[in-house]
Amino acid sequence: MDKIFTIGYGGKNPDEFLRLLKDNNIDLVVDVRISPRCGWSSTFSKEGLQKFLNAVGIDYTWIRELGNTTKSIDDIKLLDEKTGLDLLRELGSKYHRLALLCSEKDAVRCHRKYVADKLGVEVVHL
Repeated sequence: MDKIFTIGYGGKNPDEFLRLLKDNNIDLVVDVRISPRCGWSSTFSKEGLQKFLNAVGIDYTWIRELGNTTKSIDDIKLLDEKTGLDLLRELGSKYHRLALLCSEKDAVRCHRKYVADKLGVEVVHL
């Protein structure tokens, strides 16, 4: 893996979210939320995302280990950083273009930037 993408669904409707993924040829969305639920849209909860993305040929997986236990950008503590990053690297060897998913619209204010930066590859925030 030489590049990884990140995307936050906050402030996006499902069509805009999907367009960004398709425009960037994403073939796997990796959910890095500690709990894959969305209170305002079932589309962005685990089961909804699986159905929504699979219907257009994009795979979905959740890596709970990459969830931020503190919910703070100033004090990031992943549930199990080593295991989560190992799983992510393994997926990176199987998929061409991955996007890390969380709810925060701004990647700079989200732990997915921290996760992406740990990989030591080019990071593109959608």
